[in-house]
Order: sequence, then C-alpha cells, then structure tokens
Amino acid sequence: MEPIRCLLVDDERIARVLLKDLLAAYPRFTVVAEAADIEQAAQAVRRHHPELIFLDIQMPGGNGFQLLRNLMPDPPCVVFVTAYDCYALRAFEVNAIDYLLKPIDPARFEIAIRRMERRLRQPEAVETPPAALPTLRADDSVLIQAGQSGCFVRLDQILYITSERNYSIAITADRQKFIVRQTLENWMSRLPADTFVQTDRTCIVNLRRITKTDFSSHCVIVRFDAPGPDLELGRSSSQKLRQTLTQQ
Repeated sequence: MEPIRCLLVDDERIARVLLKDLLAAYPRFTVVAEAADIEQAAQAVRRHHPELIFLDIQMPGGNGFQLLRNLMPDPPCVVFVTAYDCYALRAFEVNAIDYLLKPIDPARFEIAIRRMERRLRQPEAVETPPAALPTLRADDSVLIQAGQSGCFVRLDQILYITSERNYSIAITADRQKFIVRQTLENWMSRLPADTFVQTDRTCIVNLRRITKTDFSSHCVIVRFDAPGPDLELGRSSSQKLRQTLTQQ
C-alpha cells in the first residue's frame, strides 16, 4: 500500500516542524510538500497532488476555507490544525476529517490518525475493530454526526447518552439533544471508564457531572450540575450506579 501523501499548510514554520515530527511516527503518511500561505498551497496541490492537507485557518493572504473553495470541485481531504475552536462547525460543513487544536496533544493526534486512515484507506479500516482505537479522554472533542449535520462536542459536556435501537441520543450540558446512528456499545468502546458508566442496556451517564442521586426501592433520580430536568433510571440502573459511586 502506497503511503498517504500529505501537504502541510501553516504560515508558522515551527508549527509545520512540530506537525512533521508527529507524522514521522506514522510511516503510512508521507509529507510531499509544505506551504506558508494560500497561494503556495494551491501551487503545491497542483504540483504534488496530495491526498490529505493539514491546514491552518488564519494565514496571511487568506484562510484555509478560501483554499478549499479554490480547489473545488474535488479538493483533497483536509484536517484543520488551528489555535481557534470557533471554526469547528464550519470545518464540519466542508467535510473535514478532523479538527485539531494547537498545541497538538500526541494522544489526540493518534485518534485523528485513525480517522484519516479510515477515510482514506477504507478497505483496511473495515478490518480494524472499534476496540483497537485509542480510548478518548474526558477533555477530548468528538464529532457528533446526525444525518447531514453535526458538530464537535467535548466529552465532558455530555451529561448522559440513551439508546434507541441502533441509534443513541446524547444530551449535553446546554440540554441540546443529538440523535446519532451509533450504539451504546460503540460509545463505551471509546469512552473513558473513569468518567462514563453504562448503567444498563439503555443508558450511559457521565459520573463527573452528577451532583446528587436520590435512590429509592425502584428507581434513582440523577441530578446534574447543569440546568434542566433530572434523569430517572430504573431498578437495575439504580443498583449499578450505586455500586459505581461507592467505588469512586
């Protein structure tokens, strides 16, 4: 299998050096060119035909989104690497593989690498079971995709996740509801075990966001550190949650 050809686009040389050092640990990726601005990047794409661009957003002479527009209708895949978190939704709208914040955490970068491999080398990705992927941390962000829309959400902003057949519903601290085509089993294969607990077949709860639990003989009422309704869980969930909280 040929290596994945990458273009690094960032006006800061040290940022490109650090990114190149991170990529050196993954031989399936090779850097074919670098660029310090939009014009250089466009020329590098035409000359080197990269499959993947690591793209900064704010640069002299334009931004990363302008570069992608100039490369339409068939731009390479892109991973945004930026110091700003305010462009995450817009990045999703242009079908970015991932959105990395500077300074890049190596563990978070490894997660991004797995996403890139799945997108660009789909046949091999099918052979990789979900459990083989790195476990997420509580301060990681995940792309929650529901149909044709979605956004990046930090795990520590998720209060709980409930199951609805092959779908799940993630409730965040601002009480947004995201319906996702993903099972609780898939969620638990990646979520940090010290933060999230699956109380039964239908619910996962963020332990760090719980402020109070009211147990009775047949249920438990869970209160969170965010405005909004409490969560009521049944008897089996009550027993599992009580046991987990006792061990904390």
